Amino acid sequence: MFEEIFRPYTKYCAEQSSCQQYCREKHQENELFTTYLVWCETQKGCNRLGLMDILVKPMQRLTKYSLLLKAIQKHTEIEEHRQSLELMMNYY
Repeated sequence: MFEEIFRPYTKYCAEQSSCQQYCREKHQENELFTTYLVWCETQKGCNRLGLMDILVKPMQRLTKYSLLLKAIQKHTEIEEHRQSLELMMNYY
């Protein structure tokens, strides 16, 4: 189940560098794309982040999961739950 939940992240991380390269190319080639990005980056939801910053955010989040799982395991008393957390940490 854990593997299934993280499948999209695996695909995202595997293709992230090619996605960044594609965006760089479009930024250089396509003035309309550049104009759209400038508009997007001024929107409140972007929190003044650029496209490349937003693209890397899921990967940054993933690096924190192992720390979170360890902290949860440390305070988990039920052995079955501790083992499940251990499996997740080993997968991750």
